[in-house]
Amino acid sequence: MANRDIIARMIAVLDDYEAGKIRPEDVERSMQFNMEALEALPYKRIKEAQHLCYRLVTAHMFIGEEEFVGKEDVATILADFREFFASLPSSSMIVEAPAARAAKPEIFVRFRRPMAKAYNWKREHARLWDALVPKSGRASTLQGELIRIAGKLTDEAYRNGNLNWDSDCASMWRFVGEHLEDSRAFTNEQSIEIHDAIAIIIRDHDCPDLREEGSPYYLVSERVVDWCIAHPDPLPLPDFPKFKR
Repeated sequence: MANRDIIARMIAVLDDYEAGKIRPEDVERSMQFNMEALEALPYKRIKEAQHLCYRLVTAHMFIGEEEFVGKEDVATILADFREFFASLPSSSMIVEAPAARAAKPEIFVRFRRPMAKAYNWKREHARLWDALVPKSGRASTLQGELIRIAGKLTDEAYRNGNLNWDSDCASMWRFVGEHLEDSRAFTNEQSIEIHDAIAIIIRDHDCPDLREEGSPYYLVSERVVDWCIAHPDPLPLPDFPKFKR
């Protein structure tokens, strides 16, 4: 199937979602299948599609069985999706440069055992963000600040390739790691995994690993949510130098 036909099929999936015919998870599955079917597409574009799907799924929040949808967020995401589709090559003549292929990190391939949980961490991250993170500045609780830092810096990596990385970013990730060292929330094995993921994020900030499953950014973001669920009572934000971000 030609690329233009695959792109048309993905646009139709987005139309079905906008019409309320399918769920965001259906969009995510369809996009993953169709993006992989496109010929000669640079790896970075596939990651862009995955991040758009992540944003769409997390725009749907559940509290108990009741669903809340951020309509303004969804409208922005749908517009970004359509802009993304318009930028895709309709032919199969584009080839990823050798330097770009060589830059793909393959370092984060450690085993990863899923934690037993009765919640979707992406939805919980979105819910916690809305509840705990202010529109600007740092949060007033430790839970909110961990959610803010992980969400803000993960978005910077996926959306902008860490182009705005500075020393504050490394300090912020270390702050997250320090507070995730918690035997109440994590096993020793999981704590080592978190430590290694943050070390990789800092070390390879100029060539971030932008996979979804297995990405150190997603792993740490998920563990931040797990930590917040394990500590439901608001904790005061420690006294530390204010970050610029």
